[in-house]
Amino acid sequence: MLQININLALKHFVLDVQFEVEQGTIVGVFGPSGAGKSSLLAAISGVSAGQSVTNRQQNIANLAPDKRGMSLQLQACPLFPHLDVLGNLSFACKHRPKNNNQLALNETVSLLGISDLLNREVSSLSGGEQQRIVFARTLLLGQNIILLDEPFSALDWVKKQRLLWAIKYLAKNKNITFIMVSHSLKELSYCADKMLQLKQGKMTRFGDTEIISQQINNEQGTTHFSFLNFQQPRRLSEHNLTKVSLFDSQQVLYINQFDEKSSYKICVNANDISVSLKPERNSSCINTLQCILVSFQRQQYEVLLFLDVDGQSLLCSLNPLAWQQLGVTTGQTLYAHLHAI
Repeated sequence: MLQININLALKHFVLDVQFEVEQGTIVGVFGPSGAGKSSLLAAISGVSAGQSVTNRQQNIANLAPDKRGMSLQLQACPLFPHLDVLGNLSFACKHRPKNNNQLALNETVSLLGISDLLNREVSSLSGGEQQRIVFARTLLLGQNIILLDEPFSALDWVKKQRLLWAIKYLAKNKNITFIMVSHSLKELSYCADKMLQLKQGKMTRFGDTEIISQQINNEQGTTHFSFLNFQQPRRLSEHNLTKVSLFDSQQVLYINQFDEKSSYKICVNANDISVSLKPERNSSCINTLQCILVSFQRQQYEVLLFLDVDGQSLLCSLNPLAWQQLGVTTGQTLYAHLHAI
């Protein structure tokens, strides 16, 4: 059990955060710039003084940062320029404590898909490639609590998805606790078990990610999204697509990009979906799912539909006029047309 109790006076506000999580939990920290997210990680790691941190019933608040069993990866975390990529990773392995998670170099390289970068000079790496190597080095330091500050901001969604999957894998299989700061609600929703929302140093929300994410979207009026789990991917080279089956379902989807080493999960924005009462036979949309309307929420400029697709939840955002013209009720069968995945 990791217990955090932070009460720290900063320049513009007091950072006031309390929560506890079991080992192997992924905590996402979300909030606007200046909310105190980076300061929270600094306080937990021991870079800032004046906090209470208990890990496995041991108060570690008075320990130096390098004695806490934690690794802190900052937004700007440079690699050693005189070593190549393999040299940077080997250095981390050589200098890590003996009582660590013992992640092997080869295992980490395979998990993150960075074997093609090992012989590169640091100066030749792009910003996204550097972030992947810095994350690998952080893992190889071997700590069982890892604090990440915007670790994947320079990566596209496909490469980011693989690293987020790696975090989920390591939390589950290696019992590593992650606390990750990000401006991307989608990124945190993809991997975090718990989500913490910060405003002006105050913890305004903390709880299950799915619930907190939806509350934040409602509050901010931002685009809702949902995730669909799938299985049995099959590459269709002639169409440059991958055909997948929804989990526990006979329904299929066609996706453009798929990494075998990432989670079998698709993110769909609610405003990229339209619905109809009947399947549209003469349509260019190749992804249509039969679903049931479970409920809906009327908001100022949209109606949010909660759809059930063979046991999975799918959110669809409609203009109020479109909703009025559709004229459906809960429990009715609809056909969701996914225009972008």
